[in-house]
Amino acid sequence: MSKSKRDKNKKGNKEKETKEVNSQRQNEQKQTNNINGNKQLNKIQIADVINSIIALLTFFSVVGVFYTVHEMKVERDTMYRPSIVMNTVQIQFEWDENGIPVSIKNSSTVNYSVVNIGNGTAKNVVFMWDENNTKRLNDYLLSCNQKNDEFCIIGEQSDVFTYGNGFVQINKEIPTSLMYMKTDDNPYSLYIPQQYVCLIEKAIQQGYMDGNNNPLLFLKVNCQDIQGKTLSDYIYIKINKILYEDNEDGSGKAIYQLVPVFPE
Repeated sequence: MSKSKRDKNKKGNKEKETKEVNSQRQNEQKQTNNINGNKQLNKIQIADVINSIIALLTFFSVVGVFYTVHEMKVERDTMYRPSIVMNTVQIQFEWDENGIPVSIKNSSTVNYSVVNIGNGTAKNVVFMWDENNTKRLNDYLLSCNQKNDEFCIIGEQSDVFTYGNGFVQINKEIPTSLMYMKTDDNPYSLYIPQQYVCLIEKAIQQGYMDGNNNPLLFLKVNCQDIQGKTLSDYIYIKINKILYEDNEDGSGKAIYQLVPVFPE
């Protein structure tokens, strides 16, 4: 083999080795880049996970704060909240031989008492009898006996009740206000609207008001606690006849109760 040919072969082998070395270096560089890229990607993914965990913990922390504040508010409201209830009242009445109640003759009133059994003082207390109580009682009386249709005439400003040859005119009930009611203070005495007394006692005189269908009375109570928060509630009052006695001459007596009950 000639010398020029051998030199040419050596040069070709050398170029080939150079290419292989360069190719190997490129592959190593690619592997290095891939490794670095994976490391960087892993760092990003770990950072995202950490940020997500921090955001989740922050969310639960905020929820916990709101829940704690809410519980504190509920506890504070409960600590200051008044609770006004009515005591059961028992009423005895009599009527003469003409069926006229003695209380009507004497223009006497029937009272009931309320007390604050809550945790806080009640301010600006207002008692308002439901405006439909009179109609509810009159409807019950008419359902028992249609001949009672002339006993009660309900007006806008007053109601009229017929007794024998006379009548009694009673003004509409108005709200009763108290400046405050302390906790565990002595009961406060208020009056029952005379309209209710007339209708209840008329029904009892005629032998009614002795079942579960007796009409309910509703008394609304508005007040404020010492924080100034306005509160409103209803007292449901049931009528229970306890005693009924009538005499041969048409007179008689009876006893009934006004009992606060929970709504069904």
